[in-house]
Amino acid sequence: MQTFTKKHCFYALCLLLAPSVLHSDVVIERISKGNLKKEKAFFVKEFDSYYRKLNTTIEDEALQLPEVTDADFEDEEKDFKELKSETYFFRAMLEEHLVGYVSFEKTNKEHEVYIRQLVVDVSFERKGIGKALGFDTVFKSLPDTKHVVIITRRSNHKALQFYQKLGFKECSYMHEGYSAEKFIGLEFLKKTNLS
Repeated sequence: MQTFTKKHCFYALCLLLAPSVLHSDVVIERISKGNLKKEKAFFVKEFDSYYRKLNTTIEDEALQLPEVTDADFEDEEKDFKELKSETYFFRAMLEEHLVGYVSFEKTNKEHEVYIRQLVVDVSFERKGIGKALGFDTVFKSLPDTKHVVIITRRSNHKALQFYQKLGFKECSYMHEGYSAEKFIGLEFLKKTNLS
C-alpha cells in the first residue's frame, strides 16, 4: 500500500488546478512593441466570419461588418501605441501563424480586470487557447486579480457558452452607452480559499 505525504497531495492538487493542455506547438506571448496590424486583421477576419455565419447584422447598428469590428479595434491600437501600463496584450502563435489574441486591463476597482477583446481562430477552438489567453494570462500577469469582467454581444452564443463553461456568471457590469438589450456583462470571481 502506497502512502501519500503532504508533498504528494500538493502535487495532485496542482495537477487538478493546472490550465487546460494547449496544442503542443502553440506559444502564448506578450506583445509589448511593434504594432497590432496583424492582430487587427486577424480580429476583423474572425469576427466577420463568425457573424456572417450567423447571417445577421450586428443588432441594427449603423455600421455593418467588417466596419463594426474594425471600429471595435481602434481603442486597442490607440492604447497599445500609448503603452498604458495597466493594459496587457497577448497573442497565441503556431509557428508564424496567429491563432489567438487577448487584451485586458485593470479597472478602477481593486483586484478587478476587464477583458477587452478575446478571439481564437475557429480551427483552433477547443484546444485550450481561449482559456490560456483569457484566463491564464490574466492570473499570471496580475496574480492579485480576484474579479474578472467582460462584455459580449448577446447574439454571440459561442462566446457566452465559452465564458459560462469557465465559470462566468451574468452581472451588471456594462460600459456607458452600451445597450443591455444588445450586450451582456459577465463576471468571474476567483475563489481565494481552497479549503
